[in-house]
Amino acid sequence: MSRYPEVFVSYSSKDKAVADAAVSALESRGISCWYAPRDIGPGRDWGGAIGDAIEQCKVFVLIFSGSANRSQHVVDELYLAISEETVVVPFRIENLNPTGAMRLQLASRHWLDAFQPTWRPHLDALAESVADSLGRDLELATTTGTETEQAEPTPEPVPTGRRIPRWGWA
Repeated sequence: MSRYPEVFVSYSSKDKAVADAAVSALESRGISCWYAPRDIGPGRDWGGAIGDAIEQCKVFVLIFSGSANRSQHVVDELYLAISEETVVVPFRIENLNPTGAMRLQLASRHWLDAFQPTWRPHLDALAESVADSLGRDLELATTTGTETEQAEPTPEPVPTGRRIPRWGWA
């Protein structure tokens, strides 16, 4: 993993389980992520580490909820990402609209609604959106709920001259 990954994940500490799942879904597809506190080195200044990571990332994923909407830290991270002209992908895990400063900053952004029936089934769409923003194809993993499954391997070619029974391989 490079020092500064491609994606910064911003979230309220109350939504850490969602952030963990989102990072896992992205990283299982080869998309490198940065999020606190995991990626803040011992002895580093918290704000400085976050600022450096936001300045270097290509995509800013916002786990949007009522808690994130009320978090000044999340708003500050969003301000910095926008000032750096970073692609912002709001992943809305609750059916609510932003208010206050968050409303101003997110008014022109397209949302990825991820609350029907819950946020878990929407992790694939998040990964696809982020990969698209990075201008690349996803690796062959898919997520179902909290588990990750690898795509089935391609069958090996059958040598010529050999007959395969109709019932296939045993």
